[in-house]
Amino acid sequence: MAVQKLISARGKMNFIGKFMMSSMFLLFFVSCRKDAITPLPVDTPVMIKDFKISTSRVILLQGNETHSALAMSWEVIGEGRNQQLIYTVEAALNGTGFADPITLNSCGQSNVFLNVKNFNSKVLGLINAGNTGVIALRVRADNPASQRPPVYSEAVALEVTPYQPYKEYDGSQIIKIPGNFQDWKLISAPNIISAGNAGEYEGYINFTNPYSQFLMVKGHQWNPNTTYSYIGANKFGFGGSMMSISGGAGIYLLKANTNTNTWAYTKINTWGLHGSAIYDVNEGNKDKIMVFDQETQSWSITTNLIKGDFIIRANNTNDINFGHNSADEAGVPRYNGESIHITRAGKYTIKLNLMSAGNYAYGIQKS
Repeated sequence: MAVQKLISARGKMNFIGKFMMSSMFLLFFVSCRKDAITPLPVDTPVMIKDFKISTSRVILLQGNETHSALAMSWEVIGEGRNQQLIYTVEAALNGTGFADPITLNSCGQSNVFLNVKNFNSKVLGLINAGNTGVIALRVRADNPASQRPPVYSEAVALEVTPYQPYKEYDGSQIIKIPGNFQDWKLISAPNIISAGNAGEYEGYINFTNPYSQFLMVKGHQWNPNTTYSYIGANKFGFGGSMMSISGGAGIYLLKANTNTNTWAYTKINTWGLHGSAIYDVNEGNKDKIMVFDQETQSWSITTNLIKGDFIIRANNTNDINFGHNSADEAGVPRYNGESIHITRAGKYTIKLNLMSAGNYAYGIQKS
């Protein structure tokens, strides 16, 4: 009788064990089927939180251009964080509500490091070189496989001072212009530079003497074999007379070509903005004239602009004009370049610096 009870008990245990194993297998099988049938939706929303930057203020210097300027990081939460998200760091002038953002970086990771050179190039699209301004930063997350709109982090503020990149030239690209307007001091004489085509030199020079005379010198020493003078018929060579300016004191664009030994100059009476963006109901399309600052040796204007385009031109004609080509670095003007675009009406400050030959620069900053 005891044996039969033991057998009966073992039978019940076997039945219970088989039932539990069957139930666990069924549960496991159903769970796998559920995962296989309904994977994580590609448009599961995410959130970006804890957007942090490594500093709240940065002064950018060209000597540090390979160094790190700014580190940024953020946390992504939500079930969609493991999806193939694209993160874009955007910047805009603080207080504009990101109406005209620029892209600082786009990647697939939740941290970004920007070096000084690249960050400075981007910031020049918002703040004029040498000025200090406050920009707002945020992160945008996009899911290429989703129909959902992008999500954004909260914005953080950064005070930044950008610089205008400066290019050095070797002696073969430089001609010095000593004259009576600067007491014939060769070491401090202004330069004209061959920055593009070999042998073609130019620069903007402030001839302060009403009867300015000058010579053109290659190198840093007075040498009859490297000092050019006037030999007639707009030509320069050796053993001639002083070169002279006949238009009185002022700023001139001076050109010299060592391939043809010819030289020429044009007096710059004004620089002004010209184009659809400067339209004024009271003045029509009349150029808005920039003001020359003797201290900074640069031109500037603060004025209202509307949506449109403009160029910066000399003497109210298109003979000498600057635009900006999209392939060039921010802040680098180009002769006869593409028109500069204004996408949003408002008050802007435009600056133009031409007194450093070979390093012409402009800036446009919304107030």
